[in-house]
Amino acid sequence: ESEAAAALSDYSRQETAATRAAAKGRDLGARLLTAQALHLQGQALRSLGRQEQALARFEEAERIFRAAGDHVGVGSALHDMGNLLRDRGDFAGARARYEQALEIHRQAGNQDGIVLALTNLGGLELQRGDYQAAQPLLLRVVDTARQVHDPVGEARGRSSLASILQEQGRLAEARQSFLAALELFRATGSLQGEAGVRASLSMVLLDLGSLPAARRQVEQALALSRKIGHSRIHGYALRQLGMLLIEEGHLVEAQTAFREMQRVAEQTGHKQLLADAMGGQSQIQRLQGNIQLAREHATRALVLWTEAVELQRVARGHIALARLALDAGDPATAEKEARTALDRFRAFRLPEGEALAHEALATIFLARQDATSADREIRLAQGLTKTSQDRRIRLAIAITAGRIRGAMGQLGEARRILAQAHKEGTTLGMPFSALDAELALAEIDRRQNRPGASANLQGLRDQATRRGFLLLARRAAPEAPTSPR
Repeated sequence: ESEAAAALSDYSRQETAATRAAAKGRDLGARLLTAQALHLQGQALRSLGRQEQALARFEEAERIFRAAGDHVGVGSALHDMGNLLRDRGDFAGARARYEQALEIHRQAGNQDGIVLALTNLGGLELQRGDYQAAQPLLLRVVDTARQVHDPVGEARGRSSLASILQEQGRLAEARQSFLAALELFRATGSLQGEAGVRASLSMVLLDLGSLPAARRQVEQALALSRKIGHSRIHGYALRQLGMLLIEEGHLVEAQTAFREMQRVAEQTGHKQLLADAMGGQSQIQRLQGNIQLAREHATRALVLWTEAVELQRVARGHIALARLALDAGDPATAEKEARTALDRFRAFRLPEGEALAHEALATIFLARQDATSADREIRLAQGLTKTSQDRRIRLAIAITAGRIRGAMGQLGEARRILAQAHKEGTTLGMPFSALDAELALAEIDRRQNRPGASANLQGLRDQATRRGFLLLARRAAPEAPTSPR
């Protein structure tokens, strides 16, 4: 944060000098310099997480710009006010500022400002989960930015479109769109844009199963966010790092990343970051077998996501609570949470989200020993992800499908599915998933009383315990079945 703090100090000196000059001669140029310095102070304060002070600077700058008739300055201040309000989950306030800015830029014929306003409005709808509203706005951004030779505006539009493609499961297209945005940001020297895109790209690569490439991107994002002192992007990159570390099986390191993210979120007052930090810690605590604490963190995350109007996160939060309720021996609550998630994902038209909800329901029915209903749900999940590029989701569904086939007595098919899942998890470098599939295979051997099956199962349980995967170790005990991830 040192660069942002130094910039804030410099802008404060500029403001003081300009204010004195304006007071002496009531010079228009001096007043505009004061407004510009206040605006820059607000940007630096936002980067440092000091939101109330930042908002006050933006409002004062906007007032001076408006009095001086500087339409570009007014629009810029409104954009930054909207961004800050969006950080705080005030979507109505953010939309009002963006729409005011759009109208001002249209009146002034400021094409760059129009691009920025459309980008912000599209990003707002994206955050709310309204892709039908977001996509045409963002396509207009890309087209308009090209026409007026605004590479940064085009990069922002492409990055936001990539986020939509990612949510829709079109990962290869999302990757290409992020890479195009990255090239534009790098060409213009925008370190902030580059850091944000690299963090987002890392999650696409993780979903594609390219863990080493994902790590390279997230490490560069973290380095850049530290360099420019941008707290929000730094927190976002920490989330991506934490998710990657969970998949790699490094739970202690992942916990460290999410705790640092929580610290950043609490310092900045950014609800979405805090919710993501709570959600990440909940995942780790669940894998470690601490179900009660995991439920507390997951519940808090859901409340924060709801307050921040992060609707996709809310849906995923219900799935997390469904799994935790089943882990705690409450299948009725688990089913209620899973069906809530299913309804939300259907409303968003996100088939992979629907598939996750069906997989959770399949797990619940399996725990109730209702293999027929479980099979129905898992087949729905498989149908929804038949062409999915998300290898993490397909792997989780495959492991659950293998367990269900085993429960139905289709042992040959169960072995084939689980052996392939174990191979996939090992190849991708996802030890939790690989061990989960291997344990499921060992459980089938035990039920068939194969020689050495019990010893093999115990060895795998010991391995899970050593790695910190107490959820898996307990699941292997027949008296305490729990839900797959």
